Amino acid sequence: REHDLSPAHAPAGGAAERRCGVSGERMPFPTQREIIEALIEQALLGVHVALPGRVQSYDAGTQTADVVVQVRHRYPDPEGSGDYLEEAFPVLPSVPVLFLRFGDWFVASSVAAGDTVQLVMNSASISEWRTGDGRVTAPGDIARHHVSHAVALGGLDTDRKSTRLNSSHVALSRMPSS
Repeated sequence: REHDLSPAHAPAGGAAERRCGVSGERMPFPTQREIIEALIEQALLGVHVALPGRVQSYDAGTQTADVVVQVRHRYPDPEGSGDYLEEAFPVLPSVPVLFLRFGDWFVASSVAAGDTVQLVMNSASISEWRTGDGRVTAPGDIARHHVSHAVALGGLDTDRKSTRLNSSHVALSRMPSS
């Protein structure tokens, strides 16, 4: 049997019904395959790898920033229209801002409100690890690739802005001995 899966055959209001090509017989909706595909899509919509952001505020003492995600989150219409809706992500608070660092050496730059960053979402929460002594820790929560696991890398910007190096904003320095 062939099934007509076109949106034109789904009634308004979200409850869908499909008819077989054989004498108008009705098929149950959704099929097992459609349920599995919808569950996979829903799970993947919660997986975030990297997103552009804009610094709303920066705390130099903790090297963290409150960051506004610059791309909206898309998700399927829960009413089943087949359309996608968009919503703004919440402001991400206290996102660690990363600077190049090895041993006693680091490269740092000024960070200010309005700066753009690349948000990279860790596979698991790093909050327990960050407050510890650097040893292996439990992740603290079970979310994977969640926006609350983001760290910020400076340097990402739109194509319309050219990179202007200003040596007064870049420092190469050795960390003080402990």
